[in-house]
Amino acid sequence: IARTNVFGWSPLMESAGLVERILSGLEQEQPVALDCMRHATPLLATDLVDVLERAYQQRLQGLFHIAGAERVNPFRFACLLADLFQLPLHSLEALEPSIEQRRQFGAGETSLQTKRIRQALEMPLPLIREGLHRLHDQYVSGYRDRFQASELLLADKVA
Repeated sequence: IARTNVFGWSPLMESAGLVERILSGLEQEQPVALDCMRHATPLLATDLVDVLERAYQQRLQGLFHIAGAERVNPFRFACLLADLFQLPLHSLEALEPSIEQRRQFGAGETSLQTKRIRQALEMPLPLIREGLHRLHDQYVSGYRDRFQASELLLADKVA
């Protein structure tokens, strides 16, 4: 069983994920309001596949937290994404939760402790910038377009 905080390109063209919504908002210079308090340890979806494949080869069993190697909040994630895609930051807005929301259990932290999977596989997990660079490479190389085009080909063959 794997618990994760994954990000990447949405497999469905009509259903934009977080990455597409942030990039679209920044490109169109529309307000993009994101939480600046809650933290997670995001991992690129294709990096998750690599870790899962290695875990499968080693026949690991049990519950594992598989996530990125560093904590980041959604606002900071968007800043890093904007920087990498060379988009302006002026439409980004940091949202701060109310004091009541901050006091709720688990309201500010969704990071995952990955020590068990790192030790089992004897490997480090990627930093956020490493994953974002691979995400950008997927965009530049056309991987994203091929990935979404394969969904259309499969849908055409379904009766």
